[in-house]
Amino acid sequence: MIIINDAYLDRFRKRGSEYLFYICNGVFLGFNSNKEYIGVETIYNISTEKYVSLENKALNTLYRLGFIYDK
Repeated sequence: MIIINDAYLDRFRKRGSEYLFYICNGVFLGFNSNKEYIGVETIYNISTEKYVSLENKALNTLYRLGFIYDK
């Protein structure tokens, strides 16, 4: 289970009961109200290959920076 590190909560946008992290134009990583990762949210329709690559790259970067951790 991937969780947001509370020390970096200000880096995520709160929308309703979700936390979002911007990846690129129209693509966000989504976290629920318990700060658990729920998946990628998109505004535009993009191909699945691009979707998976963006998700993996963003998650690896957030792990490296300490913004998220595995529980």
